Amino acid sequence: MTSLTTRTRRREKAIFLFMGFLTYTVIGVLLVAIMFLARKGIEDWSGWIKVDGIGYLGSQLVDTLLVIAGSFIIALPLGLATGVYLCEYRAHSKVADGILKAADYMAHIPPVIYGLFGWGIFVAKQQQVSAAALLLTLALWLLPKIISITSQALKSTPLAFRRESQALGASIWQTTFHAVLPYASSSIAAGALEAAARIAGEAIPVIMLASLSLELAIKSSGVLSYRLYESIVNSVRYSQETPYGVALLLLTLSLLLQLAAILVRRQETNTKYR
Repeated sequence: MTSLTTRTRRREKAIFLFMGFLTYTVIGVLLVAIMFLARKGIEDWSGWIKVDGIGYLGSQLVDTLLVIAGSFIIALPLGLATGVYLCEYRAHSKVADGILKAADYMAHIPPVIYGLFGWGIFVAKQQQVSAAALLLTLALWLLPKIISITSQALKSTPLAFRRESQALGASIWQTTFHAVLPYASSSIAAGALEAAARIAGEAIPVIMLASLSLELAIKSSGVLSYRLYESIVNSVRYSQETPYGVALLLLTLSLLLQLAAILVRRQETNTKYR
């Protein structure tokens, strides 16, 4: 019995050491890659600043933020309204449950499918590509994510909030607006920031639409994800410099958005369990 216990402990120790080795190896590789990208990217930034000040960096960042903001202006109100209606006004409806499940599935569909939807819905019938088509395509991709995020946040709200509010004579809308949404707002905000980070780094829908129009391709060249794709293609075709600066700027923006989401969730946890 003692020898069996000793062997089990040795086996567990060996497995623990092996898993620890793999973990630190992966962390080390990621750190090396990030440090390499940071060093090369900062060198590119220094060259841009010497030539154009912060104008080039600023224009790339502003164009990307405008695309994110534009798609959110379209998708956020629609997604919030849909999620609230299905979860609060049709809470026990099988149709509502089916729609929420479908939205959750659609939130995980690859972005290339939404690029195809955008081409078929907003471009093919009008026979022209515009910046509005790009924003609508990204908003279409974002919409099921917002619905799913909203529904999950509302479902995590304790039922006591609704019961106590309605026991005091509040209507469903008053209960939702004054009791449920304030509790769920942090989760919705954190999920929206994570979705924004995903949109910032996603190039496929932009590539699919920009490839159909030279005018839109020129306008989209300021979007970091498309700019990175375009620069990588040119570096291979025409032996241009590798776009480390654009990659570092895109990585920094995505990490900042993810960090903001983490801080919002941490603040939410501290508030709920204080």
